[in-house]
Amino acid sequence: MRQAKIMQEGANVLQQVDVSDIFTSLALGIAEAQERLDDNSIKQILRLTDKQVAGKSLIELGFVPAFYHFDYADISASIQLKMAVKTSMDLGIKARVEFARSRGYDESFLELLNESRQEKKRTEFKSSRTFLINSNSSERIDYQNRTIQMDQSSGSIEKVEMMKDEMRNSEKIDRVEVDVIDREEMRSSSESSEVVVTKRDGYGMIYIPNRKAKTALLKVHQYPDGEQVHQIGEQINYKIKTSFQATLEGLKALAANGGLGTDAKVVGCKRSVANDTVGGFSVFFGHDKDRVNENFSDNDVNNDGVFDQINALADILLKDSSINVEIVGYTDSTGKEAYNQGLGKRRAERVKDHLVARGVPPARVRTKSMGEIPAREKNGDGQHDENYRRVDVLLPHTADFFHIQGSNVNKGGVVEPEFSSESKYGIISVMSKIPATDKNVSFEYGNRSFEADAKSAEDFLQKETSIQGFDETFSSEVHNEVVYLLSHSAKLQFTSYSNESEDISIQSSRSEVGTESGTENTLLVDETVNSRSRLRNDAGASEEESTFAVGASVDFRMSRQFEMEVTGNSSMSARLSSVPPPDAFTEHIRKTLNGEA
Repeated sequence: MRQAKIMQEGANVLQQVDVSDIFTSLALGIAEAQERLDDNSIKQILRLTDKQVAGKSLIELGFVPAFYHFDYADISASIQLKMAVKTSMDLGIKARVEFARSRGYDESFLELLNESRQEKKRTEFKSSRTFLINSNSSERIDYQNRTIQMDQSSGSIEKVEMMKDEMRNSEKIDRVEVDVIDREEMRSSSESSEVVVTKRDGYGMIYIPNRKAKTALLKVHQYPDGEQVHQIGEQINYKIKTSFQATLEGLKALAANGGLGTDAKVVGCKRSVANDTVGGFSVFFGHDKDRVNENFSDNDVNNDGVFDQINALADILLKDSSINVEIVGYTDSTGKEAYNQGLGKRRAERVKDHLVARGVPPARVRTKSMGEIPAREKNGDGQHDENYRRVDVLLPHTADFFHIQGSNVNKGGVVEPEFSSESKYGIISVMSKIPATDKNVSFEYGNRSFEADAKSAEDFLQKETSIQGFDETFSSEVHNEVVYLLSHSAKLQFTSYSNESEDISIQSSRSEVGTESGTENTLLVDETVNSRSRLRNDAGASEEESTFAVGASVDFRMSRQFEMEVTGNSSMSARLSSVPPPDAFTEHIRKTLNGEA
């Protein structure tokens, strides 16, 4: 049945061949020959006129041009049409799963590589290439003439970021991005309402709060004309002054002088001006980085106190359901526009991760990317500027917030009534100190369950080795009171971009092809996307050698091509006769030469 379908496709091609075109071409050859003979006769006249003997032209002396015409012409042709069906293997979107399986890959592993391609980003660079690897792989990879390897002794995020840095520092590599692909669900089954378990962008996140002091949230809608003195607790006075900055400085001075007790801290979250991106706070990033680093510093920008800002914002969102926030990502103007648009979005999403990890509903945090557009408009294209490698966290323009923390904070002594929509300012809530006692951490990942008691995120890491099956399932790391888990079954999809090289070299450093110790291959390399691959549209392209990794072509497509061959022979015979010129023509020439015409 399959062969019949192929024959039908071939017949359709043959039907499109117009044999009459061949005969027409032969006949036109006769007509063209006649036209050339007529032109030759006219040239003879000109030459006979120009040539003179004793002052007279050759025509005057009796020479006449010769004219020719075909008496008849016979055309015969023998034509044969041959159709050849050629099947070859070519790189493409759909894969021959059977071929991949035979070399240690399963269907899901292979399909992951194809389904999330960012074609726009991949084609705006001179070349790009993607590879997929298991998150627990220690396989050595030959990458751009050097060997790289994931450090499995590092934490869940650190080992991925270190791998990116290794790749980014390689020859002729401009940018590197990674996607964590893990489709297993992760959900809480904990008895503690304070513990938050969630999953975002491939990482599991467990938040185990360990608040050492009580916290009050002061919301200011309108500042007074002069100072307003209010009380937190029984003897602590705080002052709302005439502006955000003056009030913040006054509260910080109160904390510094011990007025708030131990573990005192004040964080201000300024409202954003309507229709403008000011206020809120900013988080800065290194070049081509998207992970929040509280120790980051570059010239005049830094992330000092950034996690205090994020923690305060999370408390505000959890206690004031009337507000949402927007996080806007930016990049400098180096690199390519589509890539930078994605980078700005990833930066905004990473800040959102920290809020969602603390229990903030994702729907209340909107993210978007401005990419490189603002930086390009200010600095021009291709300019480094650390001020634009950031995200802005924007609060609604209705109110400012002050996150007041200290052991002496006590809601029972608050004089100002709780804030309402009619109030100019007031306390919206006071959160109690969370005792440093064990909290039940219980969650499910896929069809497996894990449980432990821990006082904090750091304490959980100390106990994780005693959790049955944990080390065999996850690598882990703590950031800002959140345990980040990366499953060993997750796939890491790295994509490299280059503006200098047409080919990005990636392959396994193993000499043996196929599986090791009965396990599946851990490295799968996609095709290189470059100017040649983007322009391949001729039938002969499939004859090029496919890209191989660990002995297996990454992405095979069966490509059927029809080749048609026209063979045969043709013959043409014609009789040519010479005739005298027309009498009228000869008479006209004579009169012209004698001046009678």
